[in-house]
Amino acid sequence: ESPYIVQNTIHVPNECNITSEPGVKIYIKDNVDLLIYGQIIFNGTSEDPIYLSAHNQSWGGILLDNCTEESTFNHVIFDKSTFGNDSSSINATISAYHSKLQIMNSEFKNNIRSIYGYYGDVYVDNCIFYESSGEKINLQYSNAVVENCTLYYTFGDNDAIDYDGVFDGIIRKNILYGGEDDGLDIGRINSTSCRNVHLEGNTIYNFVDKGISIGEGSQEINITYNTITTSRMGIAVKDSSTALIDH
Repeated sequence: ESPYIVQNTIHVPNECNITSEPGVKIYIKDNVDLLIYGQIIFNGTSEDPIYLSAHNQSWGGILLDNCTEESTFNHVIFDKSTFGNDSSSINATISAYHSKLQIMNSEFKNNIRSIYGYYGDVYVDNCIFYESSGEKINLQYSNAVVENCTLYYTFGDNDAIDYDGVFDGIIRKNILYGGEDDGLDIGRINSTSCRNVHLEGNTIYNFVDKGISIGEGSQEINITYNTITTSRMGIAVKDSSTALIDH
């Protein structure tokens, strides 16, 4: 019965899954990861969220790698994760490669970087990201949607939300409460720049650099109905990028 203590790294193979019921508390030991190649479904509720935290000071992270089915985290609290044993691939609380993933109604606290996605489908809705020293969300070459989230201060040379090489992505109706770099950064990875990304209805406060940065040759970026205050620069469009800015 809950609480559970995870003492060793868990491997979930292709065509297998791991699930959790609402209200379960899971404490993970140092340097322990969850490696998912099949599917993970953690479905909590608002009254009974699922809680993942460290058994001691910290734990590693969750890797989704070429998963065979869509994974879901709903009403989950992620606390005190760092990076995985292989920090080059598990470089966030949740690192997803070539995988389909939904993260909804969840909280990230006392973590370094929260979500990293590479070549997949990533949907993030109504999540809270507390203060951190790493990017809250970094999505590369992904079908990416981030909406209705609250992001508190981001320390260091890190953007709050960073899209690289994303086509047809959306960042919508989020509230960003400051950081030491950019709020929204739309750019390039290798030779692939973002294209047709929609930034709509976001409220952005108190960034040391730019509220919104469009760079590295990004094209057809639509910036509509955003509010940006108390940042060094509101919106920058640079490096031969193109953007439509409306309201």
